[in-house]
This record gives sequence, C-alpha cells and structure tokens, in this order.
Amino acid sequence: MTELDKLIIKAKKGDAEAQHLIAFNYWAGEDFAVDYSKAMKWWKLSAKKGYGKAYFNLAMMYFNGDGVPVNLKASYKYHNLSIKKKHKYQSTSYYFLAKKFYMDGLLKKKDIKKGVKYLEMAGKKGDFSSTFQLGNMYDSKSNIFDEYGVKKDDKKAFKFYKMAADNKFIPAVAQVIAMYSNGQGVKKDYKMAIKYINLIKGSDNDDLINNTALLPDAKKSLKAMIKKMKKKYDKY
Repeated sequence: MTELDKLIIKAKKGDAEAQHLIAFNYWAGEDFAVDYSKAMKWWKLSAKKGYGKAYFNLAMMYFNGDGVPVNLKASYKYHNLSIKKKHKYQSTSYYFLAKKFYMDGLLKKKDIKKGVKYLEMAGKKGDFSSTFQLGNMYDSKSNIFDEYGVKKDDKKAFKFYKMAADNKFIPAVAQVIAMYSNGQGVKKDYKMAIKYINLIKGSDNDDLINNTALLPDAKKSLKAMIKKMKKKYDKY
C-alpha cells in the first residue's frame, strides 16, 4: 500500500489533516489531475472539523475564483474563520482582511482603522511585509500608501520598520538604517545603523527586495538606498 493510499483511507475516515492534503493535491495537481471541484469538496470536509489551513484555502479559492465564481462574501467568511486558528497561513488571512476587505473596501465600506489593526496582527503572526507596509504608511518621507489617509508619524513608522527589520526583512532593515542615520523618528545613532547594516552584508538583497510586494519604483529606491548605506559603512 502506497503512502497516497494510506492518506486517502485516513481522509475517508474523517481525518481533517488528511482531507486537507487530498484537497491540496487536487488543487495543485501533484498526485491527481487538477480538479478544483474535488479540492473544494475535500477542503469543505476538512473545514467542517475546524482545520485552519482548510479555512484559508477555501477563502483563497473563493477570492480567486478557482473552479467557482468569485465570491467575496464567502472569502471574507473563511478568512475570518482562518484567523481564529493557529496555522501557517493565519497571518496571510489577517493581511487579506486588512488590505483587501477593510482598507480597499472590496466587500463593504472601508474601515482604515480596523485595517491598520489587522495589518499589525498580520505582522505579529509573522507576515513582516505587513509591518513594513505600516511603516510606509506612517513614514513622513513615503507616499506609497497615502491613498489610505493614515496620519504621518515617524515614531510609529520606525516602530513598525524595526519590528520587521529585527526579523531580517531586508527592505525594513534599509529603512531602519536610514532612520538611525538621519535621526528620523528616533535619536540619531550611527552605532545602531552599523548594527543593522551588518544584517545586510553578505545577503542577496536585490533578490529579497524583488520578492516583496512593492511597486517597481519603490524597489528601485530601496536597492539604491542599500547600495548607498553599504558604501557609507563599509569602513566599519
């Protein structure tokens, strides 16, 4: 009996994790041909047992329209169920609720305050691009997310950049270096700037920045900043 056969038996007996894995195989086409309807069926069975990853994947299927019409109400429902469970994609559900549903208002009236709160929760759960985006929103020198009307506050910007930087999120590291160097939102401190520049040395920073959810101009600006900061502190 193969491992796949064993997995199918467990899924049919009602094991929520096995049901989730069978659904993923149908969705990704790994062990079976791609079949979104069967993926949906198995994820719904897993979700009935409260399996967090199943909630998340159902939310994304409805959001993207994978094999079903786009259904934002269903996506919103399952993302809300997802954030109540501790699992790998919990932070992403917080991000989608924050950015897509509350700040962009895809489903109902915008709620920027709640969106900011949920972005912070996404960061606390490990999605450091969310805390980096919060830093951008509060940063008086950034206009990337000005459409949300968040009041500029460099101390808050530094707080969120640092939260992401301390977890080696490279774009945030670059911002923390700049803020320590310029005394923006924090007392000027070259020793701390050097500490953070050491996190950048030896890393493929361009590749890391390319994989972040930033606009092309913002990526270009960050790459230039890192290059400048490296050169400035190379002697230390």
